Amino acid sequence: MTLRDLISDLYLAIQQNVSDDTVLDDRLLAHFIHKQRALWIRNELNNGRSVDSNITQEYITTITPATLSEIDGVPQGYTVYKTSSALPRTVELHFRPAIELVIPVYTETDYSYKIKPFKVIDFNSAQYVGNGKFSKGKIFAYPENDLLYILVPDYGFYEAFTSVKIKGIFENPEEISGYDFETSKYPLSLHMWNYIKGTILNEDLRQFYVSNEDPINNSSNDIKGSNAQKE
Repeated sequence: MTLRDLISDLYLAIQQNVSDDTVLDDRLLAHFIHKQRALWIRNELNNGRSVDSNITQEYITTITPATLSEIDGVPQGYTVYKTSSALPRTVELHFRPAIELVIPVYTETDYSYKIKPFKVIDFNSAQYVGNGKFSKGKIFAYPENDLLYILVPDYGFYEAFTSVKIKGIFENPEEISGYDFETSKYPLSLHMWNYIKGTILNEDLRQFYVSNEDPINNSSNDIKGSNAQKE
């Protein structure tokens, strides 16, 4: 299902309940879909549910060296990089960043065997990395200040790279580079949509419902009825 499919489904469900004069557009319905999706996912994952691959997205971005002011507290023996563009907002979770995977992007096929995932941590853990028995030589990534920072050990397994692929659960799927409103698959499973659709119809769109036709036919949403907005 694309975002266009979901919006069309909502229009179909509400066409008998709203006046032709009611101001509803694609952007408003998309906002309701994004909001309820993020809320549903946050509640599910905070309750310990596993991540459904249908709700994730991925994109590629270049990285650039971090400034001196951005690497305060980082352990010695690491070079710090950051994404060149802002990290799209992720769904807010209690215990971890909603980033599922970060891997290097190599143009040389000879390096394909070195495409190993980085360890995703939070900002508070960044100053303690690299001290464990099984973490030496590994790369760490953490979100901070709308960017993703990457800690690369001076000596490790990875060859030099200039881009990374990020896979995560993002609050607004349209913020992902390359996402197309009309053709891209919306990151949502069918059973999730049935739940979210009901919530949108019963909560977000309730204010637009009317119980009878516009008696004045004056191109305004001033219909009088049990569910109409009161003046």
